[in-house]
Amino acid sequence: MHGIEMLKSEKLDDWEGIFERWIQELDKILEITDGLEAPYVHCEHGNTHHFGVSAAMEGYATIREVMGKRNDFSARLDLALVSDRYLDIVESKWWEFSLLRLPSKSIIKDKMSNACADAQSYSSNEKLFSGIEKTIRRIGIAFFTPHYLEGESFDEVRVSELISFIKLSVCPDIIAWSFPEKSRNLEYWHRKYPGVIAVVKLNETNHSLKVADPDGPEP
Repeated sequence: MHGIEMLKSEKLDDWEGIFERWIQELDKILEITDGLEAPYVHCEHGNTHHFGVSAAMEGYATIREVMGKRNDFSARLDLALVSDRYLDIVESKWWEFSLLRLPSKSIIKDKMSNACADAQSYSSNEKLFSGIEKTIRRIGIAFFTPHYLEGESFDEVRVSELISFIKLSVCPDIIAWSFPEKSRNLEYWHRKYPGVIAVVKLNETNHSLKVADPDGPEP
């Protein structure tokens, strides 16, 4: 069970290929590990790494944990993606919850808005960010990993309801999901983790890039 919906495809249409690869790579990981391991279980970092690898395999230059500033404090950017046309400033968030009931709408919205806010407030004086003639996009991405307890069963209907609920909650630009057959027995902490939902929103408030203090971030 997987899919990609480009809800506002003209804005981030080049990301469709990344998510196609994202789904393929997750299938490959589960195949190689015999369904025992997947990056989406490992919080924000595991999900961001998987997404960044997928982007790299689609031809993007990917740089993680880029030093800079946020609201005058030292900060690290989760992910920078560079293509022929774009420089994408990407911040990610993650949350897990039970698949057996719909999550709080406010938490879904908060995760998405916090990712977008972090992308918007990031600044850097590095040449990649200040001396490059590319369209800069600030993008938030939230990864949601539903789980259920041992003895409970995976339910595609509940997953479909959850995807619809998230779409209505945050009106994303892209929503993608992957619940591979091979993941049905993936267990951590006495829970089963059948898959992941990725939600993407372009921050359209301001596409310009603020330049950080020329002395750079403090150590």
